[in-house]
Amino acid sequence: MTNLSVVAPLPPRVLTAPGERWELSKEQREIMALTEDGTLYVSGSHQNDLHVMALCDRLERAGFHFRFESVDPDAINRLYKAGIVQAGETIVGDGERVTHNQAEVIKIIRQACEQRASDIHFIVAPDGKSKIRFRIDGLLTTVIRPRHQQIQELCSTIYQSMCDVAESLFQPHLSQDARVSKAFVDQLGLYGARVSTRPRAPGFLMVLRLLYNDASLNSLEDLGYLPEQIALLQRMLRLPYGMNILSGPTGSGKSMTLKVVLHMLDQMMGGTKHILTIEDPPEYSIDGEGINQTPLVYDTTDPQAEIQAWPAGISNGMRLDPDYMMIGEIREVFAAIAAFRGAMTGHGMWSTLHTNTAIGILQRLQDLGVDPSLLFDPALLTGMVNQSLLPKLCPHCRRRFVERRRELEPSLVERVERTCTAERVFVRGPGCSHCRQTGFSGRSVVAEVLMPSLRFMRVFRERGPAEARNYWVKHMSGITKHVHAIRRINEGVFDPAAAEIIIGPLDMDLYVLDAEERA
Repeated sequence: MTNLSVVAPLPPRVLTAPGERWELSKEQREIMALTEDGTLYVSGSHQNDLHVMALCDRLERAGFHFRFESVDPDAINRLYKAGIVQAGETIVGDGERVTHNQAEVIKIIRQACEQRASDIHFIVAPDGKSKIRFRIDGLLTTVIRPRHQQIQELCSTIYQSMCDVAESLFQPHLSQDARVSKAFVDQLGLYGARVSTRPRAPGFLMVLRLLYNDASLNSLEDLGYLPEQIALLQRMLRLPYGMNILSGPTGSGKSMTLKVVLHMLDQMMGGTKHILTIEDPPEYSIDGEGINQTPLVYDTTDPQAEIQAWPAGISNGMRLDPDYMMIGEIREVFAAIAAFRGAMTGHGMWSTLHTNTAIGILQRLQDLGVDPSLLFDPALLTGMVNQSLLPKLCPHCRRRFVERRRELEPSLVERVERTCTAERVFVRGPGCSHCRQTGFSGRSVVAEVLMPSLRFMRVFRERGPAEARNYWVKHMSGITKHVHAIRRINEGVFDPAAAEIIIGPLDMDLYVLDAEERA
């Protein structure tokens, strides 16, 4: 399995950028770029260009060893946008220098990227209590304690001069949302960065969600799904119609999973089907011949506009000749009805909800007010998936459970010995250079994947969600998140205590399922 939080290496320094030793003119920078690792990137159609040959001659005369790599012009453009350093000053885009505060923000984000953080928390409080925290492998750690005035200025700088999707004025006493400008995130190797703020008592909170365009996560297996779950998801993908919903708490990797699923769908169909997404906004770039990603368009200053935009966006999307649609999130009944209408008219629909279990998806849709005749039809609601992310143990410093048993909480030891194979279990180690002294290295999915049957729907409707869960486990070979986690714990992947923080006690199934149903 591959870590969900793996971050691509920071981009190499471009030696042909303005102010660098091998600086090129603007026109020449469009066709070639030399990086500090000795790679000369040249546009495929310009390999014999006189300017390219002249640069090669200069490099050879100076004894600079280099190698050719043929790329398209867009790749060369991205190299230059990925960050240029001139006389100690950071510049973005086509050479615009940043301010001191912007440079400080970039430095903080770069540090977060190097430590594989998913979020940066700017907590602004008086009396010396301000701090900046990184969420690394799901755990928050304080990295900087700036002065109150300094952190206020940094937050104001982020919102007012580094965001291109925002209200014009930063107002700490209000909740605001924005997105960091592409010119800034490009130089950090990020796909994007979301900004959210909220007042607190006293002060305010700003959180940056860092979005990595990680090409190493290409399959459900990479994400951490089990073979049985992958088989069910592949079956969902082969259905030309139906509503498939992925759920989980905020930060559980739903967007990354949908990225992988849609890429798989495009490959499965050979690029011959139109896959349309409606997202607010697109979080990841999804490659595929038949994939078109579109943002949800609405007036961000109107609190009601977003609610109205989802059903309108779905209805508009239906007129764009899609075969499949991915709707970023279902938040209210009108969007849910519009999505089910798409499934009724022969489209494959994918979306997300916030629930704690796969069966909780039915409860949430019921709570939203979806018509039971739509909700309990297994030909319409064809797939329900729930996932969480658990931190993975560092393989270099983890310790055997049997050797650390006496140091652990007795109740945890009892649960591990009751549910797991103790001899195969590992626990968090002291930390090492490989994991930056945290004991963890990346995160992986634990999930529930359910394709409802008519009998399952009948049990849910007549006897409720608890009995439906029992039926799913006993008669449909359902794998709960706890069973998934225990399998990985027995493989030495997860720390039992860390797993329980995310999904609850390991023996939870023993309490919520009847003994007969677990047999």
